[in-house]
Amino acid sequence: MFEEAQLYSPVTQTESGDTIVHLGADHPGFKDAAYRKRRNEIAASALAWTYKAADLTCAPVDISLENYGKTPEQSCQYFITFKDGKFVVMNKGKPIIGKIVGDPELLAANKRGDAAEVTTTSAAP
Repeated sequence: MFEEAQLYSPVTQTESGDTIVHLGADHPGFKDAAYRKRRNEIAASALAWTYKAADLTCAPVDISLENYGKTPEQSCQYFITFKDGKFVVMNKGKPIIGKIVGDPELLAANKRGDAAEVTTTSAAP
């Protein structure tokens, strides 16, 4: 068992582009070359991947650990309505892009990632 619990192992990329997961010496897979190779490949795939919600969103969604718990400072949304029995994208099919607005202290907390349960609103630029 680990002496110090850690949710994530650090991941780095070398100048040549190799991805390395840094396991602690007491990690069960530390001495297993096949396991380490597999972990590095999985990490490389994760670093190269961007969540685009099957291209249903107007911008990629950043799900990195660096931005976990943060609302993007700019966002875009599609709005739909129901017309003549069909769903219709408003604004001639173009997304509405806006910048997050609100209390400056809450915006700063969001930027730091400690704005838990804060409601945000986007306003047109």
